[in-house]
Amino acid sequence: MIDQKNHFFRYSQLMGLVCRAFPARERDGGYTAAIYILSADPELFSISVSYANDDGISFACILRAARRHELTDSQITALYAAHSLFNDGSRGKASPSELSLCDLSTLDLITNALFIRKGLRRPVRGANGEMLLDRRKEAERRAFEAPVRWDLTSFAQ
Repeated sequence: MIDQKNHFFRYSQLMGLVCRAFPARERDGGYTAAIYILSADPELFSISVSYANDDGISFACILRAARRHELTDSQITALYAAHSLFNDGSRGKASPSELSLCDLSTLDLITNALFIRKGLRRPVRGANGEMLLDRRKEAERRAFEAPVRWDLTSFAQ
């Protein structure tokens, strides 16, 4: 399912389609997380590229097309997760139970997308054009929260 080698290239293509008229979308965690998921899988990307434009991303159209293409359960769950992260849609379709049934690479992908949506990871192009995640904000947040958690734990005792 996931093709790391060309993930960033596909991500850039989808991001370009939705940001052409509205560049601020590139900083929107919902768009970034959704596009990160939609661009990871070549099949899902090939369907999504037809439904991403200046108006945004049409998840209803992508889902209908995905069903016609008979994608795997993991691919469909990834699609629902992307929709949910995009605009709080698809409630209940990417439940913890559904997520636990995904293959591990899809589960990793969705987990990364959660951090992207939260603003703690950012997709970046690696030296060889591969998809990497900038985790500096996550590291800062973890460094900040670690002492706070320790203090609260010791206080509770």
